[in-house]
Amino acid sequence: MKILKNIIFISVLIYLFASVESVVQKSKNEDNTISDSSNSPKSIYNIILKNMESVQSTHYDWLTNKQNKCVKEKSEQSISSIDDKNCVKDFSSQDGRLKGYSGWFTEEFVKELKKRNDVDIVEKDQIMSIQYVVPRDIQITPTEGLDRIDQAKFPLDGQYAFPNSAGQGVNIFVVGT
Repeated sequence: MKILKNIIFISVLIYLFASVESVVQKSKNEDNTISDSSNSPKSIYNIILKNMESVQSTHYDWLTNKQNKCVKEKSEQSISSIDDKNCVKDFSSQDGRLKGYSGWFTEEFVKELKKRNDVDIVEKDQIMSIQYVVPRDIQITPTEGLDRIDQAKFPLDGQYAFPNSAGQGVNIFVVGT
């Protein structure tokens, strides 16, 4: 059950990351923090903030005041992109469980982000797949009860599908007396 919850959580994160794009610029600020206004190559990164009170507002204040970025809230019309190239896309959940944003950043800026105390995760945007099809074998005439194990809904199909690696790497020791 815990694995299923983790898979669902990861799926939601992947959906959020895949549906969000943003762009930022880089420059040097007075407080010696690196910002994003050079011509260095940039990639899309997703930044997850630590789940503490006031972290999000403090971090966004830093982005807007010290880094000269604007923060755009997600909306149905602008899920996939932002017109303003100096902005980051906020994909925080409404219930406050997930706080984060996405944007185009240089590697130098990302290194600075990773050092910040209010940043939990910095992940480069990438395509991920969580569905892995396990090769299966089918037993045409299964013993009683096996047919019900491999399918959730009726009517039963009279077959038992199981991974073809089932039992691989398992040692069984039978002691008879």
